[in-house]
Amino acid sequence: QGIPEDCRTDQSPVQIMADFQYLLSMGFVLAVLTGMHWPDRFAYVFAFRRPKCRGPAFLLLFFSMGPAYGALNQIPWLGSFSLTTIQRPYIVLCIALL
Repeated sequence: QGIPEDCRTDQSPVQIMADFQYLLSMGFVLAVLTGMHWPDRFAYVFAFRRPKCRGPAFLLLFFSMGPAYGALNQIPWLGSFSLTTIQRPYIVLCIALL
């Protein structure tokens, strides 16, 4: 298992911080484009009061998707899947995703 062939393990701290900057800025853009800056939308997603208690469900899904996505590497045929080099057996999967 380990690290896929198309990933680099020797990133400098500057490159890591550049990745964090990119993720933070794209997250901000996504939040603005989805309307999270509007009070009604924010209150809808982060509602912690009854009768519509959506906040805990959102936070549970948000924090569990990272480990769930990382666990997909444990599935043998997904461990070798790469979008950069599409192989013949994966063409059907790529078409299904589109």
